[in-house]
Amino acid sequence: ARRELRQVEADLRYVTGFPKGEKYVALFAPGADAPEAVAERARLRALVERAVASRAELAEADEGKAVRAELAAG
Repeated sequence: ARRELRQVEADLRYVTGFPKGEKYVALFAPGADAPEAVAERARLRALVERAVASRAELAEADEGKAVRAELAAG
């Protein structure tokens, strides 16, 4: 069940975080299992995951600034 949940979460990140400049490669369309489609989705998933990680790092850095500002304003 956890593995399936992780896969569904990864699919959701793929759909919602898809890079704007890339041609969308569908997850569930006919031909989605073709080797070329699978390889291209793997490349695009890696792009999405890196972007998600980058945004998380930025959010964490911003959160730290906000907390420090609140403490300083005290």
